[in-house]
Amino acid sequence: MAQPALKEWTETTNPSPVHKINKQKRLAKKVTLVGKDFIYLAAVVIIAFAVTTSIVKSTVALTNAQHELQTIRKQQTKLQVQNTNAKQEISELSSRSRLSKIAASAGLKLNESSTRNVTK
Repeated sequence: MAQPALKEWTETTNPSPVHKINKQKRLAKKVTLVGKDFIYLAAVVIIAFAVTTSIVKSTVALTNAQHELQTIRKQQTKLQVQNTNAKQEISELSSRSRLSKIAASAGLKLNESSTRNVTK
């Protein structure tokens, strides 16, 4: 009785010869590149290189544009400060008290009846 049970057990645990042959065939196959496969592989490598190059190029262009924008904004801020300072100086130089002082030192007097206020 032990013999048939052992035979059954070895048959179920040992793979059949068909499985061994398929496994050996799979192991025996080597990957070989034929002309078409080599062309496809080369095309994929070239496309990957082109995409990588274009990404790097666009990143550099973006960085340069951001740097230029920052420079222009600095110039804009500087010009705004200069404009504000110039407006303040114009306001101080054209003040009524200053003009009256200058007129008085030149011997002129203010004729209130002929004075008009002009606004922009």
